[in-house]
Amino acid sequence: MSDPENYDDDFYEEDDFEEEEYSQDSCAYSLDESTEEIIQDAVNDENDVDNKETKTIPIDREEVENDENAVEDRETKIIPTDLDEEELHQRLYESSKRLVNEGEKNVSLAHSLDEARDLLRKREADMKEMRLILLEGINGGTSNINDFENISLPQLMRIRLQEYQDFGDPNLLNMSFFSKKSSCQKNDFDTSFYSKKSLDGDASIVSNARECQCDRLRQEIHKMSQRSRRDREQKYKLQSQIEEEKGKIEALSSHIEKLMIHLKHEAITKAKALNERSRFRKEIESLKEQNRLLTKKNARKDQAIQDLKDGSKVLEDQLTLMDDKYMDLRMKLDWGRNQTEKVLREKTEEIKDLRLQILAAEKDHSALLKKLENKGERKVSNSNKYSLKRVGKLPMKNKHTIVPKNAAVT
Repeated sequence: MSDPENYDDDFYEEDDFEEEEYSQDSCAYSLDESTEEIIQDAVNDENDVDNKETKTIPIDREEVENDENAVEDRETKIIPTDLDEEELHQRLYESSKRLVNEGEKNVSLAHSLDEARDLLRKREADMKEMRLILLEGINGGTSNINDFENISLPQLMRIRLQEYQDFGDPNLLNMSFFSKKSSCQKNDFDTSFYSKKSLDGDASIVSNARECQCDRLRQEIHKMSQRSRRDREQKYKLQSQIEEEKGKIEALSSHIEKLMIHLKHEAITKAKALNERSRFRKEIESLKEQNRLLTKKNARKDQAIQDLKDGSKVLEDQLTLMDDKYMDLRMKLDWGRNQTEKVLREKTEEIKDLRLQILAAEKDHSALLKKLENKGERKVSNSNKYSLKRVGKLPMKNKHTIVPKNAAVT
């Protein structure tokens, strides 16, 4: 089905084209400027009414579906209990913000729906009043306006003006729709009507004009029936959209209730988390105090360990010095031992040499003593003999005199 707004534009373009052809025809008749202004005002009013009637409330369907999916996800989402206070506050703030935004959307949709309904009722009342005024002035009026619902307001206006031009109807100037016009315009209508009636003497021209007018009216009636059918379809479509939006609003209301329950559970969870947080805070304070005491104790132990390290370092330095001194003394002792052994070896060699020399000297000395003893014995024997000879008998002397071996030889 085509768009009603585009259809209205095409419809009025065709009407303008037909009016141009009809003005060029020999059977055409011309309206004065005031009549053209009245028709144009009526057309503009009907266009405004149609545009406002067919105006729907702008709703982003994707946004609504995304909101519903987000609500379902939030309902099925399990809240973790190991969150800190800042994350819980942040989640509560985000949930409240989403809830407020959805509430604002619902309120704005409800206001827009109410405004659209009020405007629709107002425009329908204005249209009925205008159609009633026009139908009262056409062919003596009518008692039932529902029989002419398929005729549009501009067509009724043209029919009423044509009837006025053809037959004359002073009551037209007394209608509320034309109350805005001044008395000068009413006089112009009267003068133009009487001038045309005086000049309309040719019956053939009038008959041709009537035939042309009938053909045109038939075409317009056909177009108006199509337009009324499309208007009804558009109305049904708008009603279905309104019902659909009502269902969505109800669904959103139920989702809001579920969100409120969800927020209630979140508030309970937050209270529990706050209690846990206070308990954890006390435990943290006690642990901090214990940590502070242990830190002081460890600091004292570290100081004692540092003192012991310094003392051990001093002792290590002293031990290193003692080791150096010990090595020096040991080297000196080794050197002295080596020198002593060397001297002892030398002295031992000298002693051996001296012993050999002494042994050799003893051997030589014993041989010399034997020689000397032999010589002495010979001398003694000789002297004894000599003394015996001289003295006679003398006392005997020891022939051998014991001489120690180690006696020094002078």
